[in-house]
Amino acid sequence: MNHTVTVPQENVAFIITALSARLSAIGAGYRARGQSYQDDLEIAALAAVARQLGWSLVPDRSTDGSDSFNVMCEPLR
Repeated sequence: MNHTVTVPQENVAFIITALSARLSAIGAGYRARGQSYQDDLEIAALAAVARQLGWSLVPDRSTDGSDSFNVMCEPLR
């Protein structure tokens, strides 16, 4: 089932911030939870919503051995 939702431009930043915060929350324990399939599905879904709003949200997995990742957020070109 496909639906179209119109998001006013002034609300896009708020939504992107919320998506980014959720990705960061997932990343806080991603490795500790065994990089779960459910987390992977949610990460993919959040990134897809961001793309539909014209943004790229990419989890940048930490290389320092910590159990988290940062979120890279930038407008699509």
